[in-house]
Amino acid sequence: MVIDMERNLKDILTEVLVFPYEQSVVEALTDACSKYVESIEIGQFEDCVLHLCLDIPAHELMQSINTQTARKYPSRVYRALAGYVVGEALDNDSDEDDKVVFPLALRNAMKAKTDDADGIISKTIDPASFAAVEDYWKENIAIPSLIGNDIVSKEIFDNSTWADTGFEVEDTFGDIQALAKFYNREQFKKKFAGRKPSDNQDIYAFAYQVAEEIASQEWLFTAENSVQTLKSLDLKGSAISFANIKPQIRVNSDTVIDDIDSVSVYRRYLLANDYEELGTRRISPLNFAIAIFYELLYERLKSEKYE
Repeated sequence: MVIDMERNLKDILTEVLVFPYEQSVVEALTDACSKYVESIEIGQFEDCVLHLCLDIPAHELMQSINTQTARKYPSRVYRALAGYVVGEALDNDSDEDDKVVFPLALRNAMKAKTDDADGIISKTIDPASFAAVEDYWKENIAIPSLIGNDIVSKEIFDNSTWADTGFEVEDTFGDIQALAKFYNREQFKKKFAGRKPSDNQDIYAFAYQVAEEIASQEWLFTAENSVQTLKSLDLKGSAISFANIKPQIRVNSDTVIDDIDSVSVYRRYLLANDYEELGTRRISPLNFAIAIFYELLYERLKSEKYE
């Protein structure tokens, strides 16, 4: 996915500088950022995302900029540069894994962004980049049609062992896999149809539980539409603060804190006591479930694709 968004660093820097830099300085910064993007890895991208959204310094980026341009800059300039790097990395991702994992990292962190990040974000991030997550899901949810009829033939129904059918496993594996996916999806639909909280279960604990179940399916794409599945559940209720949600989640969780990624901002707040500024924010049960699902999805994809 290469998005054609004109991104002018001089224009971006006007968000954070009263007096603009000379063109030579802007060009040097542009070159330094471009070189950083060329070899950026997932951990570096996460750091830049957190610098952009929450003003948590991306020290590796800052050091790289300083070294390449032989000077230092005000803290607000580094934040603008982090936004520029994030936007360029999203636009120029050539790795298939980066195309979905990078936008998902940004989507998760942006839930906690501070208001003073809005100006930089508007000039560095193309909203179209977030479509990659949904596109990735759509590309993988289809269950292929059976290649032949052997796997649903009389030989299957009338014999008690595979050997008796005379079929070769290698020849029918694709059909077996398709049927396994179909069965898995049908069982999933039955399990989640009309699903409700158990007696006396907190609605947010229930929301967290179902989001976790959807994100941990053996076949990731069991749910044809994960968000729609969550919307179909009984996740009604008024929005409450994260400070009030936290005790309900912590009492039922055995999550190892070190396993929660830095951009999973809600889970870091709930289980690791990070991002304490989120405590006063309010969220509905449905939006909470959707947000937790995307955080867990990110952590799963990152683990499968990069570790």
